[in-house]
Amino acid sequence: VRRQTGLAVSDLSDHGKLTHVFSHFRLRLAIYTCHQATGRIRITPTSQIRWASAADLARLPVATAHRRVLQVCEGAGEKA
Repeated sequence: VRRQTGLAVSDLSDHGKLTHVFSHFRLRLAIYTCHQATGRIRITPTSQIRWASAADLARLPVATAHRRVLQVCEGAGEKA
């Protein structure tokens, strides 16, 4: 995580994999949750980064596959 984002994390938890089938390919996603420990997010000129709360995400237009990932993560938070 640190190499790609600049953030060191703690409490990394694996929540399995999710497959979403499109008409012409399958998308396989590995789902993890974590807590930020240290660091600042690395932003590049092409980055399109925006922090959003769970309430914000519920209102944003999010692809079905990503909505399914968010549901898994929300369920993980309830179990913690």
